[in-house]
Amino acid sequence: MDLTHHAVVQGTVAAANGQPLAGINVGVRFARSSPLVRQVSVAGGGRTDETGLYRFEIQASPPKTPDGAANLYVVAFRYGKPGEVAASDSILVTVNLVPVDAAAPPPVQVDLLRMPDS
Repeated sequence: MDLTHHAVVQGTVAAANGQPLAGINVGVRFARSSPLVRQVSVAGGGRTDETGLYRFEIQASPPKTPDGAANLYVVAFRYGKPGEVAASDSILVTVNLVPVDAAAPPPVQVDLLRMPDS
């Protein structure tokens, strides 16, 4: 996977009752459901801080659109037993990717991710 482009995503993860969640893993994944012209391979992730906020850089394969627009899923997940995901939520977002040798564009603000009770 040739990850030649990047962007920054940020947002908040909360419990079902709206309480911000700290220490939740957040990452990105390929958006298979998107049109082919908007699909890219992606990597990146982080964890929420004590206020439920996350911000991280993603790296991606070259976009197929002239404006660099691509779709990906931002996914929040909490582990249960070893190797088991106890709860998760995801949202499809559009990012504008730029080459890694260029400054990242302004962060993409992701809608609130809510973790179901587990």
